[in-house]
Amino acid sequence: MRPLSRWRCWKGCSRILPDWRADCWHLERRYPDRWGRRVQADLTLQIQQMVQEVAQELGVDSQLILAEAQSFLREHDRRTR
Repeated sequence: MRPLSRWRCWKGCSRILPDWRADCWHLERRYPDRWGRRVQADLTLQIQQMVQEVAQELGVDSQLILAEAQSFLREHDRRTR
């Protein structure tokens, strides 16, 4: 990643300090994996409700379903990292 210059040339090379928001915008779009906005949501309640519904349909303990789902996620993370 190339560093952003401290000074930028603007309208006839009149030197001004850059606006930090412009740098943020540039980084978010140029390197979205590292600097992009991340939407974080707490899905715990929805997941627990879905697990309980599936557990009732299958007639199994909801903790078994959660444990299996967590093992799938760990395996996925291990493969993708």
